[in-house]
Amino acid sequence: MNGPVSGSGKVVFRALGSTELAGPDGRELLSILARPKLLGLLSYLATDNSGPFHRRDTLTGLLRGSCGPTPTPNGLETRSDSPSTI
Repeated sequence: MNGPVSGSGKVVFRALGSTELAGPDGRELLSILARPKLLGLLSYLATDNSGPFHRRDTLTGLLRGSCGPTPTPNGLETRSDSPSTI
């Protein structure tokens, strides 16, 4: 981290340039920096100005990413790559 943050009592997060994250004691929080989805969620929460509340589906979407189709009610999934017959 650039500059002293030890003993400041704040978490320091820098996302522009090289990503840096330090806890209140000044130590880098490498366990969070090593997890891209968690780092993305932290970036979203740190930069979003819509207020203190966030929709659950937005947050879970950030954590899940684009890892496949969204589940539908009752566990049914639709496939668009199969030809439809009538």
